[in-house]
Amino acid sequence: MIDYLDQLRITIQHHDRGLSEPPAEEWLIVARPAGAVDRDAIRHDLVTAFRQENYAIQDRHDLLHWGASAAVLEFVMQVAQNVAEDGISDALKLGLGYSLAQLSQRIGRGSNVELVTMTEDEAVRATKRYVQRQYRIRFEDLAVTATEIDHQARCSTVTLAAPDSKFYVVTIRKTNTEIEILKITIQH
Repeated sequence: MIDYLDQLRITIQHHDRGLSEPPAEEWLIVARPAGAVDRDAIRHDLVTAFRQENYAIQDRHDLLHWGASAAVLEFVMQVAQNVAEDGISDALKLGLGYSLAQLSQRIGRGSNVELVTMTEDEAVRATKRYVQRQYRIRFEDLAVTATEIDHQARCSTVTLAAPDSKFYVVTIRKTNTEIEILKITIQH
């Protein structure tokens, strides 16, 4: 199925204790397509990327016609696996890398994906926006407790405190292809 989208979101949830438990970490890929997007091809790419893992996948297409129109397609990929002590497995990293390269081609942004440096303000704003959306916490209730900009790795890590005493540690990267990648870890 071909869709014209304003935004494409892919959430990859890593479950280290099975799909019935909350995810140990989440990866969020946000893209702004340059034209039509083939939903079935993206689903196929995701399934192919994570074929060695136990997974569940679902998608949702939202279309808003209220003043200016907006269309959003969201995939949620839940991956369950045994993970080494150092965290995310090599298979999952390869799956993420494959998904990103395929996604860049699918949305008409080319295959030359490069990271670009974000300012601290951009990183904080984007981080708060995504935590607000993913976890339904009011933007103004999220307090920044730490920020770290790694210019060499071209990523920013922002730690947010929520009113329920949870901390959201978010590493965000932005690419030259209008794709943002976030890794979200929740600390209790």
